[in-house]
Amino acid sequence: MSLMRRCNSLISINVNGVQTEDVNSVCSAVSQHFQMHFYSVVANRYGIDDLSFKSISRAEGLNLINLFLYWR
Repeated sequence: MSLMRRCNSLISINVNGVQTEDVNSVCSAVSQHFQMHFYSVVANRYGIDDLSFKSISRAEGLNLINLFLYWR
């Protein structure tokens, strides 16, 4: 268990070109990294409510189905 703990430990970290070994600085840098990594950005997203799409008639839809049934 202690070998795994030593292998998984983070002794120092390089932040913006500065190597730090201070426990509080390492904890702060790791925390800030993951906060920024998982930070969700609220953005205005375009919807499809105002868009008009071309549609096919029921007969055209049935013709498409018949084409697939014919080629089976």
